Amino acid sequence: GDSEPSPLLYQHALRDVIGRCLYGVDINPMAAELCRVSLWLEALEPGKPLSFLDHHIRVGNSLLGATPDLIAAGLPDAAFTPIEGDEKKVCAALKKRNKQEREGGQRDMLHLMVAEPQEEYNLIGKSTHSIENAPDDTLDEIERKADQFRKLVVSPEYQHAQQVADAWCAAFVWQKKPDVPFEPLTTDSIRRLIADPKALTIAQHHEVERLSRQYQFFHWHLAFPEVFAKGGFDCHLGNPPWEKLKIMEVEFFAGRAPEISKATTQAQRRQLIVKLQSTEPGLYDDWQEAVDRIDRSNLFIRSSSKFPYTAVGELNTYALFSELALRSCRPLGRVGIIVKSSLITADTYGAFFEHLAKQHLVSAYDFKNWALYFADVGFHERYTLLTVEKNRRMVEEIQIGIEIVKVDELTDPDKTYTITSDELSLFSPLSGTCPLFRNRREKAIARYVYERFSVLVPSEIGDNPWQLKYVTLFHMSASSNLFQTKQELIGKGGALKAGRFYVDSDVNDPLYEGKYIQLFNYRFASYEGIAEAARLTRKAATTTPTLEQLQDPYYEIEPRYWIPHNTLINALESQIKVKDYYILARLVTNVISNNRSTIACLAPAVACNNLALILYLDAPDPKTYGNKCLLFTALLNSFVFDFITRLKMSENLLKSTLFEIAAPGPKVFKAPFFEKTYEVFVLPRSAELSCVTSAMSG
Repeated sequence: GDSEPSPLLYQHALRDVIGRCLYGVDINPMAAELCRVSLWLEALEPGKPLSFLDHHIRVGNSLLGATPDLIAAGLPDAAFTPIEGDEKKVCAALKKRNKQEREGGQRDMLHLMVAEPQEEYNLIGKSTHSIENAPDDTLDEIERKADQFRKLVVSPEYQHAQQVADAWCAAFVWQKKPDVPFEPLTTDSIRRLIADPKALTIAQHHEVERLSRQYQFFHWHLAFPEVFAKGGFDCHLGNPPWEKLKIMEVEFFAGRAPEISKATTQAQRRQLIVKLQSTEPGLYDDWQEAVDRIDRSNLFIRSSSKFPYTAVGELNTYALFSELALRSCRPLGRVGIIVKSSLITADTYGAFFEHLAKQHLVSAYDFKNWALYFADVGFHERYTLLTVEKNRRMVEEIQIGIEIVKVDELTDPDKTYTITSDELSLFSPLSGTCPLFRNRREKAIARYVYERFSVLVPSEIGDNPWQLKYVTLFHMSASSNLFQTKQELIGKGGALKAGRFYVDSDVNDPLYEGKYIQLFNYRFASYEGIAEAARLTRKAATTTPTLEQLQDPYYEIEPRYWIPHNTLINALESQIKVKDYYILARLVTNVISNNRSTIACLAPAVACNNLALILYLDAPDPKTYGNKCLLFTALLNSFVFDFITRLKMSENLLKSTLFEIAAPGPKVFKAPFFEKTYEVFVLPRSAELSCVTSAMSG
């Protein structure tokens, strides 16, 4: 016979596959409709009608939905966590009542929640099975199939199961206030609803329906019962959106109230938003509604137990979809998904990556977008082709590739390599993240270092050789109300002297940002000579001090902001012992704009924003403190430390990243080095590079 099928046979098979094997969900009805049209065009077969796809291509928010197991467990108490707009006393009472209902009648409740819904699921499954097996070769058969589907979704069994799942989800996003016409739902409400479809009051029933429409709840086990009757999907492919689940003030008001978007600080933006209550109440209501919807969606995602690994930090859809995709597969099913590389490298998702590496991960290929495979995304963006298996077979080694540019590099034996879960534990004992070895040689070097030295801080309590503490002081957004500009301080009669602003008897310290520092240099950049308006833009450029200025021991840079001295002292005393100086390091040290990954220096005790880290070393006396600071600064700025750091961090020198860099402890510096010790060799050189100003002369 022929080695290749004929075009007609191929098209017949393609129509069968598209009509029976492909599934999809989108929150946008238009996107779902375009998907159907695209599949129809692919599946056209001469003499055959368009396939019926309504039951396979569905509309809804696939992140917000219930599962039979979640419903059976009852409502978690965290569903009644108060958010803005809720009454705390009401939430506390509901949480107490829900706990009693869930724990008190657990045995009877589980019987109702598992046995009775299972009968409905079985009936729904039989109906969908008959729809799947129905012929669709003629227009009449397609119409009968569509009619079967319409009857299914309006059937009492389907409507009841849908109502139970919707009610379970609605309990999380329900406004908890006193004196409302519809009482919030608790576990007992769900239990009674399972037993009796009419258990809810009319007002409660209408509110569940309203919330279901507003949040577009989507329940996978009801939408595709024939799939989950077999344990899930065989394969899940996707390129999910990379979006933070938060309302961004700048983006929201860009086209509605540009003056709010253009405000230079978060504190100013929020003042302008409050003013909208009187100037533009309609826009203010739209803003409040958008914030409320996101807050309640976040509450569901964080407290429903649906996303135990990825509902952490700032919620991002790519991570949530990754966990959802894995859970929706059958035992030997696989997931192939394109996600931001942060999923494998960021501390936020360390527990998830560690879980994947131990049980599910097949391969992870990190790409730089230099080839612009995604033309609408910046060239600096990193994304990963992630392949996982629901129940991975006994394969110890995981395929890894880092900083891939073109697809053909995946076959380059030097660009890709294997790594075991034991090796991941060696390189990332604290964070569980994926190391960033670009080739086999880097992995071999790192293994040698990690087998020779322990990580920098194995444990903050009891095993911290350098007695290192990672400190951040003032966040640029949350603390913006404390910051004062040069123009504001001059307007109060202030005078600038040696970096500080003096207003009568009040002293204002410079607020340092990461970009002001470099290797052994805390005077690397300044805003001296730059107009006020230019200083306050989002990525305001700095000037570089001249050689003559740097040779002046009394010269200090000019920052963008200053902060009251008492505020600085209070912030320091709440975290560390106040010293005359300490080590500063840059948080953001990406390889696009910097040749080094670790950038640190000794600096006077200045105020720091969240992009300038304080690396504090505890010590029993001033001399020991000074020696430790000089040694540790030299260590941080060494080529070897920088090389190892680059293999661990993608962009930010986070606490977990820094703490698990393998490096020598203080005792190693006592070891012989030629006829002296490493300590004797390093100390004078580090001091000569660090102590070059009057402020550091002590």
